[in-house]
Amino acid sequence: MVHVNMPLYDRILVPTDGSDEGELAVCHALDLAAVHGASVRAIYVVDTARYAGMPMETTWEGVGDLLYDDGEAALETVRELAADRGVDVETAVVDGSPSREIITHAEEA
Repeated sequence: MVHVNMPLYDRILVPTDGSDEGELAVCHALDLAAVHGASVRAIYVVDTARYAGMPMETTWEGVGDLLYDDGEAALETVRELAADRGVDVETAVVDGSPSREIITHAEEA
């Protein structure tokens, strides 16, 4: 028996990297959330370990700040797209391995 009023999605996690392709995934997730009344959590993962061993002409703090700024910009786009659809979204910039952080946040959702 199929329950017509039962939503297929109640929580959606959407990782983003700020790319055009990532924005397409965000739009799809937000559209699903709008249809199903689902809550949305969007994350941007800063993989600082990827840059730790690289020789740099600037300080690590400056690079880290730039990476976090990129994340905030990507998530601001998500917030704007969500507002256009009337969807509430929780956002977070997190530090770590993208695959691990996505799994961790999926388990918490």
